[in-house]
Amino acid sequence: MAITQKTLKQSTHPCGFCSTGGRHDLCPGGVLNGNQVEVVLCGCTQHEIVRRCLECGLRSNAGVAESTWTCLDPEECEGRRAKARAAYATTDVARVLTNQPEKPTRAPAKPKTGKCLCCGETTGGGLFRPGHDSKYLTSAVTLIRDGQISLDDTLTKWHREGLSVALQGKLQKRVGA
Repeated sequence: MAITQKTLKQSTHPCGFCSTGGRHDLCPGGVLNGNQVEVVLCGCTQHEIVRRCLECGLRSNAGVAESTWTCLDPEECEGRRAKARAAYATTDVARVLTNQPEKPTRAPAKPKTGKCLCCGETTGGGLFRPGHDSKYLTSAVTLIRDGQISLDDTLTKWHREGLSVALQGKLQKRVGA
């Protein structure tokens, strides 16, 4: 950050530390505006404004220049910043941000195997394509009602094919047995 002359702007509102919980000891005194030239001062009237270095965070009216809101001793300021960077590097947050593990590799997709009992097309691993279980049920009901096959024979066949008990129950209900 380039050291430039800062203009001060008095806020009419106290900072969040002063307005919630009365933590005046944490009040930053002022915040650098987005234009990087203007320092907006805390509007709290319960304590004096203590300048805070905009680079290292030192709170001191004696050690921070009023015109630039930076430390009077640049070497000490850099030392505090280096110490803060070193402390941050040992935190869990820094480890997460800098050493993100690789995404786990996905298992290869399961090959689509199985043939639909209704139409013979490849399924995604089941016995039917989407909606074809209903078609299969309707065709079985029609064959049973027309007398081309018996209900018991159909249930035996479906049991061998591995159809669900629920689908077998629907068949019995629709045939009226």
